[in-house]
Amino acid sequence: MELDLASFDSVKKFASELNKTESHSDLLVNNAGIMVVPRFQLSEDGNEMQYQVNYLSTFLLTRLLIKKLKASKQSRIITLSSLAHYNAGECDFSSVNVKATYNPQKSYCFSKAALVMMSYSLQQKLIDSNIEGMLRSQLFLIVSSLCCKSRNSPDRAI
Repeated sequence: MELDLASFDSVKKFASELNKTESHSDLLVNNAGIMVVPRFQLSEDGNEMQYQVNYLSTFLLTRLLIKKLKASKQSRIITLSSLAHYNAGECDFSSVNVKATYNPQKSYCFSKAALVMMSYSLQQKLIDSNIEGMLRSQLFLIVSSLCCKSRNSPDRAI
């Protein structure tokens, strides 16, 4: 099956095919994305490209597959984001699709902040379900300490 997160039609078609062919789903990994698109671009659906690919389509796909995940005895949704969400600043949803104010880095950070907000919200909504909840990984600390061993101690990795 093919999936293009730059197209809501593609996301809907993918989810429809999966929902028809599978009785349940044990795992959904939301890990696709694009980073720092140099020029302002709108998707075919009229949304800023990074925002649609990194957040809107991920949200839509998760929403369309939630019944299959609930049909499993125990399932998990894993949504990967980025530390860039810390740099999003104030989230002004009204300016996401405005070309005049487009900033590639800011748009990327904003899309990642939206993913984090989606994950927290989803965790609250699924608290009494069979779907596993939120996990804050220490992967960054481990990788950073290994990569920067000569310059930093592990407790200075961030």
